[in-house]
Amino acid sequence: MAGSAFAIPAANAATTHYGYGAYAYGSSVSAGSLVNSGPTSKLTMCTTTPTSKTMHVAATNLGALGTIGAVRTTVKSAGSGSSVSTTTTSTTGAIKLLGGLVTADGVVSTAVSRHTSAGYSESGSTKVVNLEVAGAPVSANPGKDTTVSLPSGLGTLTLNAQATSSTYGYHKIVVKAIKIALNKSKALSLPSADVAVGYAAAALHEPVHARPYGSAYATRISAADGTVTSSGTASMTLPCAGSDGRTVKNSTAAVKAGKAASVGAVATTGTSTDTAALTSATTSAKLGAASLLNGLIKVDAITVKATSSQKPGAKVSTSSSGTKIAGLTINGKSVKVSGRANQKINIAGIGTLWVHKTVTTSRQIQVYGLQLDLLKASSGLKAGSTVTVGYAGAGVH
Repeated sequence: MAGSAFAIPAANAATTHYGYGAYAYGSSVSAGSLVNSGPTSKLTMCTTTPTSKTMHVAATNLGALGTIGAVRTTVKSAGSGSSVSTTTTSTTGAIKLLGGLVTADGVVSTAVSRHTSAGYSESGSTKVVNLEVAGAPVSANPGKDTTVSLPSGLGTLTLNAQATSSTYGYHKIVVKAIKIALNKSKALSLPSADVAVGYAAAALHEPVHARPYGSAYATRISAADGTVTSSGTASMTLPCAGSDGRTVKNSTAAVKAGKAASVGAVATTGTSTDTAALTSATTSAKLGAASLLNGLIKVDAITVKATSSQKPGAKVSTSSSGTKIAGLTINGKSVKVSGRANQKINIAGIGTLWVHKTVTTSRQIQVYGLQLDLLKASSGLKAGSTVTVGYAGAGVH
């Protein structure tokens, strides 16, 4: 179906709330297109009410790059009236990186975004316990963006790296306690990589009547147990509580996930508005020619679009209008696309292909251009895997 509506309680049209956004993790390592270790103890928050959350994980082994101790992340929104704040903290145990070149007994990063009668402001800090770089001790309270060169041209280490931004009505600060830009090293058998330890981000969105949200991406692959083996590529996510009427964009020339999926140029967008009369969110993903399972399934172009909106005292409306899939072929044979949502195609010996799949709830709609559920192993993927090409989701809360 292209659109639907659900009755839900509506907030007072005159009532507004700040949007509290937060994101924290212990460590993350990426080496080119290869992610050695995704965010550990990842914790997120997007709300319009005071709340708090905490997460713990055990120590992490990063292979040749080293080890990270146990991690505790916390996020908290607090306050009332015009005096409000978001606070995010990442606490990490002992670390040993790059063969012992970088060691510490503990790392703590904190990010705070606040609003008072004086306006919006952000602050951040990093504390390290017994940090040593190449055997030399480093201050326990490093200044903002303190840079240390690693020996033998290995790269650079930045302590208390901070970045602030105020866009889309969203006032944000990001703190990385330790950030390492690593050059490739044959001597230590290390790849070029980016390493982050102690990531804390906190944000406040200017007051909204309701909270619009949404995201879009080009491709995603997940295993039967739900584990994501290839995260959303060319992804776009609306800021917590929306984009204040402006468009958020991302794009890439091409996407390739082995033999499982390849896509031409991709553009993802999202925009949201919030007034006393209407709150809405719209996201989209436009993809060039795409191929699944090494060419077994092909399509000339995909456009997916998701829209969700709500008027005070009315219903939440959702729509996938604007979604189009052109030039679909399976095993070299042209397949007619009905144009309706949730077209199901069974591919003998392979699995089930969904075309223009939609999933709706009382708050949101999710739209999938193509989604393939594998019944048997193929193109390096195990049976039970799911391949998505073209996704857009939008909601109002």
